[in-house]
Amino acid sequence: MTLCASDDRFADDVHYMGGGLLTENEMWSSYMLALNATPPDPQIVGERWREMWLARLENDTCWSETWLAHQCRDAYWRQGSVAENYADIEIPVYAIGGWDDSYSNAVPRLLAGLTGPRKGLIGPWSHQFPCRGEPGPTIGYLQEILRWWDQWLKGAETGIMAEPMLRAWVLDPHRPAPFYPTHPGRWVTEESWPSPKIEPRRLYLNDHRLETEPMIGAVLSIRSPADAGRDCGRWGGYGGDCPDMALDQRREDGLALVFETAVLTEDLDLLGAPVLEIAACADAPRVNLTARLCDVAPDGTSTLITWGALNLACRDGLDAPRDLVPGDRFTARLQLNDIGRRVARGSRLRLSLATQHWPVLWPQPWLASLCLASGESTLSLPIRPARPEDADIPAFLPAEIAPPLAVTTERDGTNYRRVTQDVGSQVQAVELYSDYGRHRIGETGIVTDSWCRDIMTIHPEDPLSARLDSEWYLGSISGPADVEIRSRVILTGDAEALTLSWRVEASERGTVIHERSNTRKFPRMSL
Repeated sequence: MTLCASDDRFADDVHYMGGGLLTENEMWSSYMLALNATPPDPQIVGERWREMWLARLENDTCWSETWLAHQCRDAYWRQGSVAENYADIEIPVYAIGGWDDSYSNAVPRLLAGLTGPRKGLIGPWSHQFPCRGEPGPTIGYLQEILRWWDQWLKGAETGIMAEPMLRAWVLDPHRPAPFYPTHPGRWVTEESWPSPKIEPRRLYLNDHRLETEPMIGAVLSIRSPADAGRDCGRWGGYGGDCPDMALDQRREDGLALVFETAVLTEDLDLLGAPVLEIAACADAPRVNLTARLCDVAPDGTSTLITWGALNLACRDGLDAPRDLVPGDRFTARLQLNDIGRRVARGSRLRLSLATQHWPVLWPQPWLASLCLASGESTLSLPIRPARPEDADIPAFLPAEIAPPLAVTTERDGTNYRRVTQDVGSQVQAVELYSDYGRHRIGETGIVTDSWCRDIMTIHPEDPLSARLDSEWYLGSISGPADVEIRSRVILTGDAEALTLSWRVEASERGTVIHERSNTRKFPRMSL
């Protein structure tokens, strides 16, 4: 069983997306820099905990040093990516994910690529277990995995393989919000994947319209400012009250090249991955193209359905970046993230193309312009026709989990996402802050205390002003181990290179006992 996992470590993980650098790369590295500096628990390893800890500290380093040294899909990323050869996997596989997580794309890819017994489940959840996941509804995940393991490890006939290959939650229309306690919707099933019952609908990018017939006409262009993307949420959602999700997209749509359908005369269900195919030209050798598909309500509210990104230097493949020739025509294919979503009658579908996606993607060194000729590019939508049998899908059992440990909260946690702009300098800052609180576990007496802060700043007219500053604090007390860990990772860049600076500090009973840091430059190969 694979849950919240990736089958392709370069194309669809925390590091890069479509050949563009994710800022989540360095934020995750900052967390691991701190986490890897924490000591083993004396209650488990005994008196040698401190000796083990000191050895661990001497070997702790920032993983982004390795990740930035591999800026295309080379052997480093191919190792461990099961997408390299699905035929190598012979065992039965149950792939599970959630639409609000960043790893749900692996589920349909595994179903399509594997040849042995396989099943897929995609719910509404973020990066969490489906029995605890938010947004809800939760399901009896533990009961479901026991059915799978009893079938394949004990030889018991549980009936799980007689059920459809894919079960997915189709979200009902909803308004944008920074987080969701629940996602109303319904379960649907597909006997196989790709499903022959999904009907691709091709729409042409005409003069700001999405239409079923091409209309060759004016050349359209877009040059997004460096801060475009601010309201698009985080690369992935972590659930709870973390404000990770996309807000109303009207600001972002105004900074993009927009194409719209007519008002829908009937409900439309999407299940799968929309695909954009463009014929275009650009005035720079590298451009990060972002495509967003939005549900535009009658009152104008624009809700993000799904999105995708492509470094156009990687249009021929993520392992072979090749700069554009400014002014020359090129073609490219961009597959957006898979989604299950209903769009209501009376709404419109809006496709927005932008050349920046800050702070999710690190910007290219310049503000590039992209030009498209009307009627020559297309968007293919995965339409799922309504089926009467959907009403008969059996419900999952209710969620069950073990009773939680008794915990005393000594400081409550809090989360916020704050956007500010200095009207004098025009520099914009996006701050993500999560205080996880201070808690004492009753059974063991262990005290945990942690918080993190990520600050991304940029000037709208200067992509080289981009800066990421990521900090983590981890404190814990377990018997004689009374420690605090602090990490900090900073990423900046110029036209030729990215500069990574990091530092980790460990304290014991309030006294710093270890410090380690480094600064290193990485030539920009296609970023």
